[in-house]
Amino acid sequence: MAETVLQDRKTLARKLYSLIGRLHDLWIVLAWGGLLATLFLNIFYNRSCYQFLVIQDVNAPCIEMFDWILVFLIAVGAGVLISDERVAVLGFLLAHSVATGAFVVALILPPVLAGADEAVTSLVLSQIAILAFNYQFPFSIFFSFIGTFIGLYIGSKIPEEQEESQWGEQGPRQ
Repeated sequence: MAETVLQDRKTLARKLYSLIGRLHDLWIVLAWGGLLATLFLNIFYNRSCYQFLVIQDVNAPCIEMFDWILVFLIAVGAGVLISDERVAVLGFLLAHSVATGAFVVALILPPVLAGADEAVTSLVLSQIAILAFNYQFPFSIFFSFIGTFIGLYIGSKIPEEQEESQWGEQGPRQ
């Protein structure tokens, strides 16, 4: 009986590991979206550009060239790791959708949890929607799109890993 339970656990572990391996590209796309959302939230909370501070334009995204370079490098890294071109292009759209959704949820959650008036929540949501649009279009989407294809090109030049380990079937020598 104990052997059967142990065998069932090993089978379950293999199936779970296989499922996670098959969803490899999905995890990369979700991480890509999470990194973009983190970058956009960091930009939002550390805004210090002229339009925001002096002119007091609350919709000023204050994105600098360094931030666009980070968006580009995140896309290159994701493109290198993703194995299928179709998944990379669709993942590009999904990653930006995830990033926008996480950005909006992270910024609308405090007024909602604080029980703010409906008018205040509506005003905050409209400002967040404008900011999310300003963060994504046109340059972030463009740099991410180009970075994805450059990453796919770089990833295609990396040799595939061999199935068999360097020690063969037996494993390392004891």
